[in-house]
Amino acid sequence: MNTSMHAIDARQVLASRAGSKLDSMSVIEPLRLQVDRLENAVNTVKLALYVFDHQGQLVLVNQPLLQLLEIESERDLLGLSLQEFGRYLTEKLGPVVGGSSRLDSFLNLGGLREKSALNLVFESHQVLHVAHTPSPSGGYVHTLEDVTARRDAEAKASHLASHDALTNLPNRRLLKQHIDVALYEDSADCAVLCVALDRFKSVNDKLGFSGGDALLIEFGKRLRSCVRDEDTVGRLGGDQFVVLIASALSRGEMEGLSQRVVAEIAKPFEVLGHSILVAARVGVAMAPMDGNNADRLIKSADMALFAAKREGSTRYCFFDPVFEEQARERQTLEVDLRKAVSKKEFELHYQPVFSARQRKLVGFEALVRWNHPTRGRVSPVDFIPVAEELGLICELGDWIINEACRTAATWPDGISIAVNVSARQFMNHDLYSVVTQALLRNGLAPARLEIEITESALMESSGEIESTLQRFRHQGIGLAMDDFGTGYSSLAYLRRFHFTKVKIDRSFINGLATDTQSIAIVRAILALCKSLNIVVTAEGIETEAQADILRLENCEFLQGFLLGRPAPQMDIQTLLVGA
Repeated sequence: MNTSMHAIDARQVLASRAGSKLDSMSVIEPLRLQVDRLENAVNTVKLALYVFDHQGQLVLVNQPLLQLLEIESERDLLGLSLQEFGRYLTEKLGPVVGGSSRLDSFLNLGGLREKSALNLVFESHQVLHVAHTPSPSGGYVHTLEDVTARRDAEAKASHLASHDALTNLPNRRLLKQHIDVALYEDSADCAVLCVALDRFKSVNDKLGFSGGDALLIEFGKRLRSCVRDEDTVGRLGGDQFVVLIASALSRGEMEGLSQRVVAEIAKPFEVLGHSILVAARVGVAMAPMDGNNADRLIKSADMALFAAKREGSTRYCFFDPVFEEQARERQTLEVDLRKAVSKKEFELHYQPVFSARQRKLVGFEALVRWNHPTRGRVSPVDFIPVAEELGLICELGDWIINEACRTAATWPDGISIAVNVSARQFMNHDLYSVVTQALLRNGLAPARLEIEITESALMESSGEIESTLQRFRHQGIGLAMDDFGTGYSSLAYLRRFHFTKVKIDRSFINGLATDTQSIAIVRAILALCKSLNIVVTAEGIETEAQADILRLENCEFLQGFLLGRPAPQMDIQTLLVGA
């Protein structure tokens, strides 16, 4: 029998009731047709369905229920009470999460006279949604829907909404919830660290985004290893992570934690078969003095992180209220700088470079200046890093290259012009085309142009920088390493990039007349460069004693306030006369 009706054949019941009074063929056939239609309707419903009569016995089931319970015949079910059916469910599907109390809630549905519903969650992780509908005649109908896949999808969506897709760490949304809970439960006695990597972009440039992603995953694991189980590590985005210290640590303990984080991140990372060295910066904010809600604490820690980045030598920094004023000033500076770059509100000043032995003018270095309409003169130390971070340095740099070449083309032959170029200019656009077009446009010989790049910029070097420098060298353009001696791998850079000039950083020149170590370092640099056929310029010359020592040590070129300060084009004309 393939029907899902009660074991007593409904067709026979209908026939027996009608046979004594009416012609069976005229009555039974229409009723049989209605029963068939009802059976078809019950079995084509997608939901598993079962019906109890007024006596509490199971009188009707459908095919989806049989399929759900993996049984062939309804005979195993018909006549069961709700309690018996409940036990049958747990035999088939396993124990219910919540045990007898949850199963009792299911069984109690039988006595309810209004619609209701609940979820039965089994230890197998299967979830059935039970809907209870009472019948006017005294029985009731239940439907069962397997919502396991839907619940899993909802749980996955909820997890994705609160966790970082790459590292699987809490995202900003969940971090804020954890911070708010910590503030409430621990009476505002918690701390937040913002942690970011130095030179992360160089990893992406070297290993691609897959390498950068792998580094971020390992970075999150390293942070997790530095803190306690009750603390939270999350990712805000990019290379910036947040650590929530859920219960109080003293300022001294927080310093120790920050130092531990810095030391742990400084250890080599193994990424895609490469050993990668990076460094971390840490900003610390402590509740309640630095903030009494999640947004405020994260913002304070972020400002402290920015201060640590700005200091350069500082690896971690605690929040200070003065940072807020600095942040407002920076925001204003960013707006003004965008306007200044679009309107070309800059000018170039030119600092002379002389031969050491004859004190003859040989060239100038182009230095950008910004005269703000209300701030007055803004130092390049303040606005150049901002231009780098905002991505404005390429547009500004293109203008500097073109303006420097235009001006130098009016000078006598033999007077060169040096232009500083950042690592981002090499990596973000076709710098080679910008330079060569500027030379052609202004009729300046390539040999009269010198491209300067700092040693620190080379620390972020990529294949793009190396290939562009080689193209400049082949074109006859001079290449100078600026601030020589202040980085980590000077000798390796000299061999790799084939510089034509080295500029000794002013920090080695300051003590030249009094410090024997400074003399020894300068002498060693000069000897090294001579053996490599690289000429040397000493920067920061402020006294005749310094100039005399460098001349005696056979340094080729001198630059500094003693010989001439940076000045606009109109003020250097006297130097050019007779050059």
